[in-house]
Amino acid sequence: MLVRIPIACFILFLSPACLLRGGATTDTDPQDPGDPVSTTPAPVDEDDDGFAVDDDCDDTNAAIFPGADEVCDAIDNDCDGDVDVEDADLVDGVAFFPDVDGDGFGDDAASVVACEPADGFITEGGDCDDNNADLNPGAIELCDGLDNDCDAATAEAGLATFFGEAGPVDFT
Repeated sequence: MLVRIPIACFILFLSPACLLRGGATTDTDPQDPGDPVSTTPAPVDEDDDGFAVDDDCDDTNAAIFPGADEVCDAIDNDCDGDVDVEDADLVDGVAFFPDVDGDGFGDDAASVVACEPADGFITEGGDCDDNNADLNPGAIELCDGLDNDCDAATAEAGLATFFGEAGPVDFT
């Protein structure tokens, strides 16, 4: 695209007459360079990302433009006013789970997506009782009436009677 600025505008250093006329003209027809098509200056895209400075929230960085992926970097990549975890469009956030009982497994129901874990949060979920460190997906299932390994079943399922020191216990 060829932008033409009348010589009179250069001589008069952007005289009021030039400003009223719009100053520069944009010629979109290179075959007929003397035929101005528009008096509106061409939009400026300083970082060549396809978005002009008026639409781009950072026209010095080609990775930042409306519609870009929002990633964990403390920058508003997609120009929507939200940064990282504030943005519902975050593409590289990680699910973190609170681990109240410290057994290395967190509560799936309380997960959060973030860029970095908060204190007390871990990346491993699956804890069926986050208030009891003995109950987690890594535990061994015991014959104690509890779901020790968080598989939604107990070892007692299907057993009729267990004889212990205190006498028979019926688990059916």
